[in-house]
Amino acid sequence: MNCFKILRILLFKIVIFLLLHHVDAFEPISTLLGGIILGTGAYYKNSIKDLTYCQFAECCNDKYVLDITDTLFDSIKQELFGQHIANDILSKAIIAHTAKVNANISKKPLVISLHGTPGTGKNFVSEILIRSMYKKGKDSAFVHKFLGRSDFPIESNVNEYKIEINRIVREKVKMCPKSLFIFDEVDKMPAGIFESIASLLDHHSMLNGLDFSKAIFIFLSNTGGVEISETLTQLTKNGKWRDDTKLYDFEKILEIGSYNLDGGLKKTSLIESHLVDHFVPFLPLERKHIRLCLEKEYFKWGQFPKESDVSEIIDKFITFDKQTGMYATSGCKTLGAKVAVYVRS
Repeated sequence: MNCFKILRILLFKIVIFLLLHHVDAFEPISTLLGGIILGTGAYYKNSIKDLTYCQFAECCNDKYVLDITDTLFDSIKQELFGQHIANDILSKAIIAHTAKVNANISKKPLVISLHGTPGTGKNFVSEILIRSMYKKGKDSAFVHKFLGRSDFPIESNVNEYKIEINRIVREKVKMCPKSLFIFDEVDKMPAGIFESIASLLDHHSMLNGLDFSKAIFIFLSNTGGVEISETLTQLTKNGKWRDDTKLYDFEKILEIGSYNLDGGLKKTSLIESHLVDHFVPFLPLERKHIRLCLEKEYFKWGQFPKESDVSEIIDKFITFDKQTGMYATSGCKTLGAKVAVYVRS
């Protein structure tokens, strides 16, 4: 390919990019082309963009924003241990939301609040969702994650944080309506921080020209972890098997706890206006679940664990609650680091 041909191709790509992103500056070109590109409407504009710009950069289209299917259920079931409620509710809720978006009948974004003690899988399941939704995974420009302690460290700055969150959500939804927003460590955030986006999460098909109904908002919190453990203990004492417990056994407890306890959801209109679609419990993990986590960590190293090593790690490094002696206080949180030491010893 000679230099002139390469130059022509490069110039063509530059012109197409400018046409798609700076339409107002190219009105003479629009007239000259007789409406072939710009005058034919958004459909042709998007088609040209898909065939040119989107071949080289991430776009908010079907190539990069993937269609959630029943495989999400299988992924969570295979990779998340001891969380039958979260597995069932999250899969169904997200698949249903995706179906409504595809049918153009969604009226509000999907809003889910995940609760449980550390190491029970809240962050892990959000990672599965990111991989399932976006071709570029965690590197996608359409995934937006906020950490309570690092992003919102000063409680007295809550008004500034509120303005910033509202600005970011609007800006990112404008870029891609199918954006995913994850707020981690909600229990470490100042109360009232989400008031500025409450109206954006309500039932609107459009709001000020932006479509928020296709987005997903997920809140991760340790709030309610103790209450989940206490409720599960009482249910099992009353003769109910762990795997027979349902969302309704925990959801009201989590809603009340989130509203009354310290954190970003305290006294929030998100709860008062019933804008959170599901409060999902992550149950405390038992010894059998810790063993599964250990096996999974060993498999990452291409090894099958020795029974003696598994027992030793659990006995030496895992602490169980004093009340029942059944529930691991840190879940699977530190197991990766422990296994890494064992496989290299």
